[in-house]
Amino acid sequence: MSTALEKISGQGGFYLITGTTTWTGYAESIVVNEDAVIAELEISSVNVLTTKGLSAKTVKAGMYLPTDPGKQITKVKLTSGSVIVYF
Repeated sequence: MSTALEKISGQGGFYLITGTTTWTGYAESIVVNEDAVIAELEISSVNVLTTKGLSAKTVKAGMYLPTDPGKQITKVKLTSGSVIVYF
């Protein structure tokens, strides 16, 4: 796990997610690159789309979405837009 500073600075690298392909892996945070609608979002393999209030919502470009302490983003699928996941 990253320290708080490493998490917000993206010190572990990044990956750009576009289109509707499902991304799986381990990420510390998401930055919305273009206005996006998130179809699936899992943190530590648990679907959190509804509990985070993101179901059927447009997340505006520039928004920073961190994980909960000690957890990692494990799955992202978009309906539209693009996001960058940071490791």
